[in-house]
Amino acid sequence: MSAKNNKKLKINPFRIWYYVRQGYGTYLVFIVAVTNLMITSYYLAIKDIPSIHYIFPNFLAFVLFVISVGLPLSFLLGYWHYKKSRAQHSQLEIEVEVSPLTPMFIQTFLIVQKLANRTELSKEDIDRINAINATMDKIMKRVKSHE
Repeated sequence: MSAKNNKKLKINPFRIWYYVRQGYGTYLVFIVAVTNLMITSYYLAIKDIPSIHYIFPNFLAFVLFVISVGLPLSFLLGYWHYKKSRAQHSQLEIEVEVSPLTPMFIQTFLIVQKLANRTELSKEDIDRINAINATMDKIMKRVKSHE
């Protein structure tokens, strides 16, 4: 066995909580919600209205309709959300504002910009580079300790 495999598994409850929220919120809730919508819509509304029941004579016909219309509609709404609305842009703005890495990225960009313009780096710039390296080392040590 390699040294990496011998490393004791460190359990971080915050990572576990994050993975649980992602799996539950993204996958399980979606499946349950869609199933619930189809069952309740069909059996509480469509089944008892003769004119609509004529269009959807059984639950399978309704499911096929929901899938054939719902998937493309969901795709279009998702595309609109990311590409055309301000919602996604605003969400990213907030994530950048609250990220502790944002100041480091800005400092890195400013230093790279100086280098691209062939401007000599000052002592302050070199100190910033060293501070960024130290911060990145700390972050990478934390990340590697959770692998």
